[in-house]
Amino acid sequence: MRAYLQIILRSFLFRKRRTFLTVLGIVIGSTLILTLVLLGDGMERALASQLQAFGGDLVFVMPGKADDPLSGFLRGTSGDLKDEDLRRIRETRGVELAMGMQIKNFRVEYAGETEVMNFSASPWEETRAIFEVSQGFQIESGAWPTRDEQDLLVLGKLAASDRFSRPIQVGEELVVSGKRFTVAGVLKSLGNPDDDARAYISIDRFRAITGERGTVMMAVAQVESGLDVKRVAEDLQYELERRRGSGDFTVFTSDSALEIVGGVLGVVKLVLGAFAAVALIVGGVGIMNTMFTSVLERTREVGIMKALGATDRSILYLFLSEAGLLGAIGGALGILISYGFAKVIEFAAASRDLAILQIDFDPVVVLGTLFFTFVIGSVFGAIPAVRASRLHPTEALRYE
Repeated sequence: MRAYLQIILRSFLFRKRRTFLTVLGIVIGSTLILTLVLLGDGMERALASQLQAFGGDLVFVMPGKADDPLSGFLRGTSGDLKDEDLRRIRETRGVELAMGMQIKNFRVEYAGETEVMNFSASPWEETRAIFEVSQGFQIESGAWPTRDEQDLLVLGKLAASDRFSRPIQVGEELVVSGKRFTVAGVLKSLGNPDDDARAYISIDRFRAITGERGTVMMAVAQVESGLDVKRVAEDLQYELERRRGSGDFTVFTSDSALEIVGGVLGVVKLVLGAFAAVALIVGGVGIMNTMFTSVLERTREVGIMKALGATDRSILYLFLSEAGLLGAIGGALGILISYGFAKVIEFAAASRDLAILQIDFDPVVVLGTLFFTFVIGSVFGAIPAVRASRLHPTEALRYE
């Protein structure tokens, strides 16, 4: 094996430019594939953490029929849920508690400045129970309000610290659509810019501002501990269909949304991976071309080795090892470059308050990439290697 490596290394150093160009093809292909894998896994973990932040024991109900639950949640659906729908949801077996929610933008005045801020409205008692227990909301300063009829609100971390030139403190007043509200509490950062930049009020005060009555944009149901969330979601759908007489609503859980996300990301990675695989195949063809040229240039060398006792198998292994090593070197460089690219993207995401995207170093992925690129090199080098092993010693020695 040492003799093989010495011969291979000498061949690489003697043909530096050709070796560099051959390795470059593998580097490009392996970099593309591994970068896609790293970013795809990072995005999947990030989305999983975000969807799990919805609450693993929660069921979401939205009016209107969406093509799939996730798109309905992201785009919003048409129509409203009525108070009677909420009552039916609360009475469904397995539901611990349920609340209606409204989400809307309001103009907010503070310290002589005016900004548009996103508001979430829901009953305080259910909000605290669901947000704290199921979604990890925690008050950093102040406290959750307890009475829905009071003009109180809670601010996300970014809403309190970054929306206005002066940070908002607990106890200060804001003017929301012409009505004065007192800040009762400020939440700890959740790591999600949308939630952190939001304000929270009671559904009672929301209706006082807008004049809307009897409907909500969506409902959130908390499932009793120990019960199957998916089964309760199916019961909810059945009960609502029976009451409404139609299925013009969308019921989903964080797990069902995660399955959809995983499927979409899988298709995206498959398509992009196919393009990257083409680049890797092109690199493999480059190895084949290099090995054919190498066999041609080293025909006399092969004849000398055979005259000194080298077998056909030894020659075959030598050229296969050389081709495989070309692939492995390209793969190793591709690993370094792809992790560098992925980390740059992770840093760029973090600088835009999207720190949920995390790239992890996986030894299995690294070893798998090295093995795969070695195999690619060996496969594409097989035909030139076989040709070299079959050279007749006397013809090889006479070759000029």
